[in-house]
Amino acid sequence: MSGKPLRVLADERLFAPLGMTHTHFHDDPGHVMRDRAMSYEQDGHGGFRISYLQNFDKIGAGGLYSTVEDLAKWDANYYSHLVGGDTLQKLIHERGVLAGGDTLIYAFGNEVATYRGLRTDEHGGSMMGYKAHLLRFPDQHLSVIETCNLGSITPGPIARQVAEVYLGERMTPAATRAAARAQVRSAPALSLAAADMSRLAGDYASDELGATYHVFVRDGQLMLRRPAQRDTTLLAESPNTLRVAGSELVLHFDSTSAAAAPQSFAIQAGRVTNIRFSRPRLQADWANLQRYRAADVQLSPPAPAESRVVFYGNSITDSWAPLFATLFPGKPYIGRGISGQTTPQMLVRFRQDVIALKPKVVVILAGTNDIAGNTGPSTLEMIEDNLASMTELAKANGIRVVLSSVLPVYDYPWRTGLQPAPKIVALNDWMKRYAQSVGAVYLDYWTALADARQGMKAEYSRDGVHPNEAGYRVMAPLAESAIAEALRR
Repeated sequence: MSGKPLRVLADERLFAPLGMTHTHFHDDPGHVMRDRAMSYEQDGHGGFRISYLQNFDKIGAGGLYSTVEDLAKWDANYYSHLVGGDTLQKLIHERGVLAGGDTLIYAFGNEVATYRGLRTDEHGGSMMGYKAHLLRFPDQHLSVIETCNLGSITPGPIARQVAEVYLGERMTPAATRAAARAQVRSAPALSLAAADMSRLAGDYASDELGATYHVFVRDGQLMLRRPAQRDTTLLAESPNTLRVAGSELVLHFDSTSAAAAPQSFAIQAGRVTNIRFSRPRLQADWANLQRYRAADVQLSPPAPAESRVVFYGNSITDSWAPLFATLFPGKPYIGRGISGQTTPQMLVRFRQDVIALKPKVVVILAGTNDIAGNTGPSTLEMIEDNLASMTELAKANGIRVVLSSVLPVYDYPWRTGLQPAPKIVALNDWMKRYAQSVGAVYLDYWTALADARQGMKAEYSRDGVHPNEAGYRVMAPLAESAIAEALRR
């Protein structure tokens, strides 16, 4: 890394070359800014109150201060390629692909779509009453840039109205994208009975985000409370699928039956998918044994000739399992991943979720969350001990072991600054040597996925940690080869 603060580095590499003299990352809350606009919200009594917390310290996303004049210079870089070159332009047009194969409109920091028949690039954002939006029509060389300081303003529709003044004659009559979003938001909601709302209510926490969402009932309506946001209404699209009113945020609750209280839900919101929130567990279930307990009991013993394989891990395995039918057609492969888990948690549930299922092979992918410190500080030796213990348990029960390399990570978005890349390399080196010494198979994902920084290649991940479908398609044949080698032993 450069060793320089973000503010200094961004000014040297981004803002100064473009002549953006009134733009900076605000890394000093005490810095007095000339002509700074405060943000406001309506107070409910015909007046306004300041929305921004005076002592709030935010660097990075949400901590950039600028002017519309400087943002116009940033927009001009779209055409000049002065900063970032062709590489940046390629990234901001590389759209994400969901596990089911659907292509998102969201690329890297940019939404690629059309509006009334014209190609668009756009992005917006908001924080504590501040809102901003940039809508670009690249073929017509027209951009609309808005900066707002009132929380009730919706800049996206305003940007489209401005664009229509200049480009209306060139546009088709139907605003396809706006209509699609309106259709999503106006989908008819189901009416949930009191008992149905009661089973969904409770606190759900995400280790990945470090946040807790509170689902509760108010005046006969299911509501959602999130940190630093107002309470919002939840609309039921099915007994276990609810969306936030006026938003694309959807909560998919896990439930074994219509009457059972779910223990978790996964959120979906545009490019954000499969981030899991779970009910706080009792200390006795620190390892989340309840997650697969019912499924394990219901699973039939393997047939005599069946080469059952258990993929065992964290969120990377958890997100991979829904793709098994596509990537491993006809194979008796079972996913037992739990988002956010570390190797000590996995060791606790190893008998229930692996040994009791009587597989011929277990593919273990673990360690990255230990390095991230999800369950507290962890040394490489502690991770190695837990991986060795799982291996010994498997071998003692006649199960062949595939030890998978930890996937490359340059930085964890939920816990930045840990410099995990060299730790991952060291752990993988140990794992390779250990596998050879005990007759296990070492599965090297790292080499195929790593970039020059020892992070994950951008084309294989949206967040630098979790593979996308393209990443899983690279991993699948490597896993198949390792499983075949293990079965031969």
